[in-house]
Amino acid sequence: MAQISDLYDNARLPNWPQRLLLLPYFPIGLALALVRIFVGLHVFLISCLLPRNSVLTRVVLKTMCAVLGIVVSSDGPDHEHNRPRLLIANHVTELDYTAVNLVLPCVMPCSENLPRWLSWMLGQKHRGETRTQLSQDAQQHLSQETLPLMFQPEEVCTNSQKGLLKFSSLPFSLDHPTVQPIAISVSRPLFSIGVCLPGSSWWADLFWFLFTPATVFTLRFLPSVHREEDSAEEFGRKTQKILAAHLGVEATNITKADVLEHLKRMSHMPQPEAAPVSTQTTRSPGARPKQPAPTSTGDRTPRTGNVVSTRNSGERKLQVMVSQVREVLPQVPEDIVRRDLSKLKLSPH
Repeated sequence: MAQISDLYDNARLPNWPQRLLLLPYFPIGLALALVRIFVGLHVFLISCLLPRNSVLTRVVLKTMCAVLGIVVSSDGPDHEHNRPRLLIANHVTELDYTAVNLVLPCVMPCSENLPRWLSWMLGQKHRGETRTQLSQDAQQHLSQETLPLMFQPEEVCTNSQKGLLKFSSLPFSLDHPTVQPIAISVSRPLFSIGVCLPGSSWWADLFWFLFTPATVFTLRFLPSVHREEDSAEEFGRKTQKILAAHLGVEATNITKADVLEHLKRMSHMPQPEAAPVSTQTTRSPGARPKQPAPTSTGDRTPRTGNVVSTRNSGERKLQVMVSQVREVLPQVPEDIVRRDLSKLKLSPH
């Protein structure tokens, strides 16, 4: 059975032999990243000027994205006009939508994991602030627009190598009888640099996209899945199992909330403190060691200064941990973070 830790790469950089090969490439990669930033701005301008459904647009954008290091391999889509207009894909990177859009023009709600301006530049559509509003906007799009609508119901990135997260029921609750599953696999030839690391920021992931020679997206358009008499939960579970079977991984019951809780605990677990190093003052061979001054209440009575210092030290450590959690999860209230960290600190090991 897949665990949450199995759903992420252990390290960004590959093993030691490949790390040595990466050293001479490092200055080349930095220069390549800078050049690709300027090329990316031109890609954005072209995508704004050319019509989205044009074959010429797709060819031009696919070529320029290859210059950016985003190479897309696909088995289709054949009979594009007969395909369902609700696309369901697994979630490997924040650029999955870009890869799918190069092959099959579509619309996707803005990612919660990216800044709004970056989602807009990637062509994602503004999403509702609530689940109900998002569902209404999606239903309106399906009834009025011609472009397909894409969802990634895992809602957070995983490497899709050991398992898929439990799908959100939102896209499967829409009034649409069939969905089009798309299996996404991502690899980086030459350097096996990790694609999906736990707690990684969007700008770090984007840097490695620009730094590496190429990132290859392999898209597989699977047969359509029909709702039949299934509920939204059953329809989502059936689609998840079909995608997982094609990828050769497990369809887990792990949810987005489970992953966020695991990442919070793993990233901000208190680090073991170094053992105190005893220090002794240098004295002459004939000198006697200085005895501690006796206290009026005896040696067994704790000193108030030490107690206060210990309390202040513990409070400072807790505040640092709270600040770190808030940097990664700003939407979680500070009092809840402080309460959870206090429970972790007081629980027996």
